[in-house]
Amino acid sequence: DADRIVFNGATVFACSTNGMTEQMTANTRGFKYQGSTLSAGTKISVVDSSGNAIFSYTLKQSCTQIIFSSSSLTSGATYTLAAGTTSLANITMNSSFVNVGNSTGGQGGPGGNNPGGNPPSGPHR
Repeated sequence: DADRIVFNGATVFACSTNGMTEQMTANTRGFKYQGSTLSAGTKISVVDSSGNAIFSYTLKQSCTQIIFSSSSLTSGATYTLAAGTTSLANITMNSSFVNVGNSTGGQGGPGGNNPGGNPPSGPHR
């Protein structure tokens, strides 16, 4: 569960089954995909318009949400998110962070819909 995630460099790949992310921004470009369940063992790829995989990863767990951010993503370019040989989505990087599919996020857990002000109490790292 996260109220806000900021990507500030490096390559980030994450998968989840709960869809509990609310707001994401990126200083490097990124996207969030929400869709049907992808099984453990599925090879996920991000492919550029020339057919070159700029990222590949074999899932270690099932998931319904994929988050990816990388300095390899170029403004205005279109990428394909693939599961094996199946295209999940075509993603055009028309902003710094793009939501794809059913990417509305979840309601959030405790503090998940924090309207502002102080963050929920507890350790934050």
